[in-house]
Amino acid sequence: MGLFNLRKRRPREIEQQPSPPCSGVANRTELDCPQWGQRVLVCFLQKFCGSNYPLSIAFIVVTEFCERFSYYGMKAVLTLYFLNFLHWDENLSTSMYHAFSGLCYFTPVIGAIIADSWLGKFKTIICLSIVYVTGHVIKSVGAIPVVGDQVLHDAEMFFPICRVLSMFGLSLIAFGTGGIKPCVAALGGDQFEEEHRSKFFSVFYLSINAGSLISTFVTPVLRGQIKGPGLGRL
Repeated sequence: MGLFNLRKRRPREIEQQPSPPCSGVANRTELDCPQWGQRVLVCFLQKFCGSNYPLSIAFIVVTEFCERFSYYGMKAVLTLYFLNFLHWDENLSTSMYHAFSGLCYFTPVIGAIIADSWLGKFKTIICLSIVYVTGHVIKSVGAIPVVGDQVLHDAEMFFPICRVLSMFGLSLIAFGTGGIKPCVAALGGDQFEEEHRSKFFSVFYLSINAGSLISTFVTPVLRGQIKGPGLGRL
């Protein structure tokens, strides 16, 4: 009799159990049910988006914001870098600026081919993000006074070194930012079922536009206020 009552109560107990915090999300992993420290990001996404989002979405959204901030922040002062640091004329500076922008919007084709035919979306994002960061580092190294200061190098050697580092760094940046562009949105969309994707893409493109807008205003302000060796030349 007791066993019969236990069997009768078990379905009711199961029905009263709360749904997991990742309900309605496809392809769940262990990271989607985080501990107390990770629940802060999940709760933020839940309140902001009206759904229980996995923790991986927080990293995708925040990383995309930072990537757009980095890219558009660099482009905001790129023409001034060409004019005041590399001492190019306006025509050459404008041509190189638009050539760099065009390359950034051509490389997504290469990134899509690599992701679909070779590495997959996740590995493509990891590898090309390393290329992306390396490009920023190389471009920044070319502006360090210890590497290319006129006091340490004569004029004939100074500008070729800076130009080579700058062009090589910009090429890596263009390949990195364009290569991951077709993969990040697709990777985020794969985490959800159909009915939850619209909210994700709303937040995702909000982070893109927010990073682009904020960096366009913040980077020129930082350029004008931060002083240091070599910074005043930009």
